[in-house]
Amino acid sequence: MGFFEALGLSAGLLSSWLVTGGSASDTAWGLTDLGRALAAVTASRAEFTETKYIHVLDEPLKLEGVLLYRAPDYVRKVVGSPYPESYEASGDKLTIENPDAGRRTVSLDEHPGVRAFVEAFRATLAGDFMRLQEYYAVKLEGEASGWTLRLRPLPEQMSAYVSKITIRGHGPVITKVETLEKNGDLAVMDIRPISE
Repeated sequence: MGFFEALGLSAGLLSSWLVTGGSASDTAWGLTDLGRALAAVTASRAEFTETKYIHVLDEPLKLEGVLLYRAPDYVRKVVGSPYPESYEASGDKLTIENPDAGRRTVSLDEHPGVRAFVEAFRATLAGDFMRLQEYYAVKLEGEASGWTLRLRPLPEQMSAYVSKITIRGHGPVITKVETLEKNGDLAVMDIRPISE
């Protein structure tokens, strides 16, 4: 089972507003169950199409590529179209590579806002909601057959830049990640698992 099959980066579970939605019949399923399902995935690959609605552009920007995950903390986003670019998070390091700027690596400890954004994806994929709660208020709605995880950045993290991250899926499969920035820009990433 792949990483996005068991669960989903731009575009992204904590604190005092943790709520599990649903009727009395499905309240037994919740964040703990979702976390277990996600944590069971050790590696996966998925294709993505990300549409960015940026207020300074007349038309949406559409990116396509591949997402890679390896437990517990490796995530890579490889953009193939319309331009080559990659983002790789592993441990405390984030490496960004593109033909124009070359390759550069930064410490996530030195950039807390960037770390918070990376953890929206990485901690979710690992099913590590305790770590996620260091950066976000989390709200889970739905049930195993169709769920929505809503992340609101905590004030001391990246709330000056991002309003919310919404992750959608079913069972242990992530199908969509939406990131709404404070300036109104929106990134919508549709995710399609690649069979191993």
